[in-house]
Amino acid sequence: MLPTSTWTANSCKVAAGDFDGDGRTDVAFSHSERAGHAVTWYRSPTPRVAGSWVGHPVAVVDFCHTLQAADWDGDGDTDLLAGGMTQSRHRGLKLLLNGGAGAAWTEVVLQSEGSYSAETGDIDNDGDPDIVGVRNWNTGPSFIYRNGSPAPGGPGTPP
Repeated sequence: MLPTSTWTANSCKVAAGDFDGDGRTDVAFSHSERAGHAVTWYRSPTPRVAGSWVGHPVAVVDFCHTLQAADWDGDGDTDLLAGGMTQSRHRGLKLLLNGGAGAAWTEVVLQSEGSYSAETGDIDNDGDPDIVGVRNWNTGPSFIYRNGSPAPGGPGTPP
């Protein structure tokens, strides 16, 4: 069981991926309704059921309403996309690029206006993940980031 004592009901986002490259699915959590909480990934234990899930903080993203896992920079490891709402100190949309094995992460800011919700998918059918989302729950604009570079830094500017 995951250590969930610090999380309240319906207040976090979850993303799954192999963040440490061991072939097992790990999980990442973000707190969507409070400030000062780090996006944290938890290593899948060995054995999977009986072991302890160990948390690894990545970056503080206040009011993190977006959390997605994908290989943004094309280096073979799972990265994170995190977005904080407009009222947040850490607002905007950022890539958290995994340097390998989940130990070192590089933050790349895509925009700093706010992100209420964003999803990933191959929008342009070129084989890499792209981003589509909205900045706020009741106002525009919506945005699309097409991932045009396999180099660190990931998706470029909106079309």
